[in-house]
Amino acid sequence: MAACRTIGDKVYLNAGGPGARPDVQGDAGLQEKMIGLKEFQAALKEGRKAFAEPKPWNVRDQEINDVWNQNMDAIWLNKVSPAEGMRPVHTEVQKVLDRPRP
Repeated sequence: MAACRTIGDKVYLNAGGPGARPDVQGDAGLQEKMIGLKEFQAALKEGRKAFAEPKPWNVRDQEINDVWNQNMDAIWLNKVSPAEGMRPVHTEVQKVLDRPRP
């Protein structure tokens, strides 16, 4: 159990995720620190989705993901500041949101 707590502490400190290890996900200390982990595990056991998946009204979520992915490299590579890099993302996502449902 000591290893489980050590791994749980590392997960909580953002050094990785619990992955598919039930011994780590089931650790009470980790479940206290990671809000939603206990609900997620219950949902998996029951075969249901743990969290609602937000969708834009026009259901063009894949297009929004595409805009995001096509515009984030400049930020991740430190070619532009986050504020500067998000301007085109905001503009292009708004164009997608303004489109009608397919």
